[in-house]
Amino acid sequence: MIKQNKKILVIRCGLLGDTVDATSVIEPLIEIYGTDIEIHWVSKPFISELFKCDKRVTKVFELRHTKLPFLFNLEKIVHRHLLPSM
Repeated sequence: MIKQNKKILVIRCGLLGDTVDATSVIEPLIEIYGTDIEIHWVSKPFISELFKCDKRVTKVFELRHTKLPFLFNLEKIVHRHLLPSM
């Protein structure tokens, strides 16, 4: 039987401050799942540089598109319906 490492994917596509705050989950994840877990992180390209020196994060994925299509973007739908048409 092949033993596979546990992998956790953290997706944080906010601004720099939000991403830095989100790193606080790394230590509790290691405490709960052990030191043999692989933590993978998804973030915006310019923010992903932050994790290149963090030995706790195994892989970093850069998200190319952070805007959801109009159909799935609730903020745009609400904004469009609340503001009068010009």
